[in-house]
Amino acid sequence: MPVLERDSRYTFTGATEVLNGVTGKQLGASLKFYLVTIKNAGGTAVDITAEDDADNEVYEKIIGQFGGLAAYDSTAASGLIYVITDSHAAPDASVIEETIRSMGTSVGANGIDVSGTTVINGTSFTVS
Repeated sequence: MPVLERDSRYTFTGATEVLNGVTGKQLGASLKFYLVTIKNAGGTAVDITAEDDADNEVYEKIIGQFGGLAAYDSTAASGLIYVITDSHAAPDASVIEETIRSMGTSVGANGIDVSGTTVINGTSFTVS
């Protein structure tokens, strides 16, 4: 089983391991997943499909809160952002949610309201 040691704190393995209580072919237990739904103060999902094509837009501002390894925003008008980050020292979703909500009602170059945003800890990641 090949193992890539990054340092003494953790390893990535390319074999069968247990991640979030699930056994199967996985990268390893050193990743953390989040599902972010950008919402306004009224709890309505915000369309962010045009918010990732220039500097200082809301997508860039939100992703900056994670220090993530990878992020993907949905092409639908659902306000969804999927984030993968290093699990070591990664905060709980509730901490990130509060940070994003505190950014307020006029974020980024286009003044997007993110004050009702929700962030949940993901339990899996699927590529199809």
